[in-house]
Amino acid sequence: MKLIKVLLVLVVLLGSGSLLSYFWFKSFYLDLVSGKEGFSYFELSGDTVYLQSSSVKIPEKSINRDEGWERVQVSNFNFLLPTTHPFYQILPLFHMINEKFIFGVELKSSSSKDIASLQFLDSRYLSKGSSVQKIFELPLAKKVLAQKSVKQLWSDLFELNVDQFSDDIEVLIYQLFIVDLRSRFFPPKTKAFGLITPERALVELESTDKDYRNDLVLINRQGHIVSYIVRSHLLNSDAQKMRDYYINNIKYQDNNSSISEIIYKEFKQLPYEDKVAKRGMTHLFSAWSSSPKNPEYVQEMVFYLEKGGEINFGMLNPIYEASLMMFEKTFTQFPVALKRVSSKIFLQRKKELEVVEQIRGLTDSQNIKDEPINIHNLPDKQRAKIYLEKAKKESKAKKSKNYERILIP
Repeated sequence: MKLIKVLLVLVVLLGSGSLLSYFWFKSFYLDLVSGKEGFSYFELSGDTVYLQSSSVKIPEKSINRDEGWERVQVSNFNFLLPTTHPFYQILPLFHMINEKFIFGVELKSSSSKDIASLQFLDSRYLSKGSSVQKIFELPLAKKVLAQKSVKQLWSDLFELNVDQFSDDIEVLIYQLFIVDLRSRFFPPKTKAFGLITPERALVELESTDKDYRNDLVLINRQGHIVSYIVRSHLLNSDAQKMRDYYINNIKYQDNNSSISEIIYKEFKQLPYEDKVAKRGMTHLFSAWSSSPKNPEYVQEMVFYLEKGGEINFGMLNPIYEASLMMFEKTFTQFPVALKRVSSKIFLQRKKELEVVEQIRGLTDSQNIKDEPINIHNLPDKQRAKIYLEKAKKESKAKKSKNYERILIP
C-alpha cells in the first residue's frame, strides 16, 4: 500500500509567518497534489488521495408502492420492504465486523435473481479531535480547527476542493485536515462523492461485478454519522427504482430492546399463514436486529419458517449460519440430512443430534437398570422435596407398625 508522507515535521512550530515555513509547506503540498512522497509527520495509508469534490447523480425519490410493501425497522434503520409482494423474495443478511454483528437484507426476484441489497454499518463520529495525525496536535493546527464547526466539516468533507495551493498557511492546514477526513470516511476505490441534501451524502464505490453498483449513504445527525450500503443490479429497472428510493428515504431511528418487544407482539397477532412466510420472518428478524443477544427470536424464526416448508429454505440458510455464529446452535428441528446447507451447518446439526441420542441413551439406561439417583447432585429445592417425601413415608410406616402392634395379641 502506498504511503503518502508529509514534510511538516517542525515547520508549523517555526511559526506561520516564517518564510522557510511557507516554502516548506508549499513544497509538501505540491508533492501531495502530484502524488509524491514527503516526510513523516502525517501519513495516509491507501492508494488514493481525494482532493477534488465530485458530482454524484441525484436519484429520484420514487418507488412503485402497492399493498405488498410494508414499513419495517432493521437495526436503527426504518424503510419499506415488499413483505407480501408476490414478485420479490426477502433474505436476511449478516456480517461480523470487528466482533460486532451487522444486519442487512437482500431482495431477489421470484425466480431467485439478485435485485438489490442493503447493509447497515456501524455509526461513527465526525470530530475535530478524531485524527491521529501528529500535525493536528501542533498549536497552529489546533487554532485553525477550533474555528471550524462540525457542520462546516461535514459540508467541506464532500464539497471542498483541496487541490489548489493557497498563500495562506492556515487554509492549507485546514485543507490537509479535509484530506485526512476523506481518507478515513471514504472506502478504497471511491469513484465519486457529494451531498444529496445538507444532511445526507452519497459515495459511489467501484464494484467488482460490472452488473452491479455499490453506493455508500452517510447521514449526519449533529456529528453522529450513520451509514449503509445499497447494492443494486444495473440492468434491472426495479433494482434502480429501489436504489433511488433507498438512497433517499431510509430513516435513522434510535433503538432499544423495548422496540423488539413491540415488534414481537405485532408478530404474534399475524395470521398463521403470514407467520410461516417472509412477512413473519421479517417481523422476527426486525425484533432480533434490535436485540441481537436474544436467541428466542432466532429460535422462533427457524421454527415458523420450517413449518412453512421447503419454499422458505432460502431464508433459513443464512439464519442457520448466523445462529451458529452467534449462539453456536442451529435451532433446527430438521434431521441431519438438511438439503443445500453448508458443511459447517451439516456438521453442527449432526453434533446436536448426537447429543440428543446420548441423552436418550442415558435416560433409557437409567430406566432399565433402575439405578438410584445421586441426591447430592440435585438442586437444593429438589433435594429438600425428596427428603420431605421420605420423612412422610417413614412417619406413615411408623404409625402403621404401631397400629399393628396394638391389634396383634
